[in-house]
Amino acid sequence: WIQQRPFDWRDAVIYQVFVDRFARDRGEPLEDGPTISHYHKGNLYGVIAAIEDGYFDELGVNVLWVSPLYDNPEGTFIGRDGHQAQAYHGYWPADPRGVEERFGGQVALDQLIQVAHARGLRVMMDTVLNHLHVEHPYYIENAGTDWFNNPEGDCICGVSCSWGTHMQTCWFDPFLADLRWENQDVVDSMLADALYWLERFDLDGLRLDAVPMMPRMAMRHLRHRIVQRSAGAGPHVYLLGETYTGSDGQGQIRYYLGEHGLSGQFDFPVMWALRYALSGTITMAELDTQVRNSAQAWAGSGAIMSPFLGNHDVPRFLSDINGDEVWQPRVNQPQAPVIEAPYDLLRMAWTFVMTQPGAPSIYYGDEFGMPGANDPDNRRNMRFGAALDGREQKVLDHVRQLSTARRCTDALRRGVRRTLMAHENFYVYGRDAGDGHPALVVLNRSLLPRTVEIEIPAQWSLAPDAQFQDVLGATVQKRGRILQVHVGPRASALLLDANKTGDCLNPTGTP
Repeated sequence: WIQQRPFDWRDAVIYQVFVDRFARDRGEPLEDGPTISHYHKGNLYGVIAAIEDGYFDELGVNVLWVSPLYDNPEGTFIGRDGHQAQAYHGYWPADPRGVEERFGGQVALDQLIQVAHARGLRVMMDTVLNHLHVEHPYYIENAGTDWFNNPEGDCICGVSCSWGTHMQTCWFDPFLADLRWENQDVVDSMLADALYWLERFDLDGLRLDAVPMMPRMAMRHLRHRIVQRSAGAGPHVYLLGETYTGSDGQGQIRYYLGEHGLSGQFDFPVMWALRYALSGTITMAELDTQVRNSAQAWAGSGAIMSPFLGNHDVPRFLSDINGDEVWQPRVNQPQAPVIEAPYDLLRMAWTFVMTQPGAPSIYYGDEFGMPGANDPDNRRNMRFGAALDGREQKVLDHVRQLSTARRCTDALRRGVRRTLMAHENFYVYGRDAGDGHPALVVLNRSLLPRTVEIEIPAQWSLAPDAQFQDVLGATVQKRGRILQVHVGPRASALLLDANKTGDCLNPTGTP
């Protein structure tokens, strides 16, 4: 589908494509490689095929975030974890402007952008500004100088230097030189390269890797150069930052937001809280507290944040809430759960994420419930269609329904959010865009079904003929401004005005 009105990043549903693990051209299967840390031969032509096959259309996605596409070094390298790895992920830049030939090179990227834009898909590229591989020409030309922090390479993050005290100066790996942004040549070179990728390939945004490992001025200089180059005209270039934090990281994330910095960031604190809540570690009321803490932190920044379940740096959501061992990825590789509960909880989690303010992000495979431990086990080969079992297909259908509902409802994309109930196992909130067609969300973590009455806030306008339905299947009764809905165990409901959304949710007119 192609939006008929001007695009707004609040309308975005982002899909994270890990190129090497997503798909291969000509329908050939991905390989397993000697280990999970070697190339599996995914490429951009495989992504193009998925676009043309309508995979992202059916999923309601309108933004692709592709993993880094820089030319990376050949061969294998021993990282700080002591294991051999190749640069399959793209995060070891060895060329400032070359496109990785393993992924199809410049020709494939040009084709991907053309095909994506023709179908109404925006494209963001993952951008690495913190470090360079030691085979990069900038390192070869400037090794041992103040182009780099700790130029002798004797400060490795979490190994020979503390993350806490050397976050912005340590080397991520022994072969990844940390750039010193206080050097004007670094600023000029790295920003010129970032602008080259944006303009040469007509990208719509950038996902910025390892934000807290750089000074804030790196992001501010990038925004300034983008504004300068465009003279303030044209569409907004969305800069989405990755500031990996724990549960109390709102302040650190907020530090980089604003008109002169990042457009948005991933809400890590709420992501962790959602995992804790659905695994039973904290209550749903405590999840709500974290949601409100985040909302307060971003208030006034103008940011369009990205709610998400997970990404390539954390264990897979399904395995985490199943209670699997997820922090020893080379020892324990979780398999698909044998019980239904984790899939029920995953569907509930998607109801939560897809009804939050901002631009939700889907990590490939999470739309059906791919299992996996932490990096690198969270980067298994993508599966499609017949390769999914019944439980996985049910999750995928659920996500498709939610994304369709989001597209059809202003309240879910633009509406203010308000908590209506938050208890140990039960959570109700609403979104209101002021158009008389609010959206109500119900999450029931309990092992028992629950019938709940929801009163639509008096401050919200309500169309006189509003007829609410649960797009996820429950029966709804309406009495004035009171809605009654019966929600099953470990289930959710999304109540929308059928008179407003009916034709959009069911374009063929079928139930």
